[in-house]
Amino acid sequence: MQRLSAIYIAAFQADPNGKFDYALRLRQNKNGEYVSDILLFTVDSSSGQLTESPVVQARYAPNYYYTDGT
Repeated sequence: MQRLSAIYIAAFQADPNGKFDYALRLRQNKNGEYVSDILLFTVDSSSGQLTESPVVQARYAPNYYYTDGT
């Protein structure tokens, strides 16, 4: 069984081809601004094990507010 830290994860999306998963990490910096990162995980096709890429795929910042779409 694999466990991943979900601290600051606002969304998680599996790619339809089953090879990648993406996560949206949302956190506040020291100035109270929201910083969003897109993280990439590769999926081992035989075990389902996720491996996080060391490279942040995209970064969006700073935003002074965050809405969850509701």
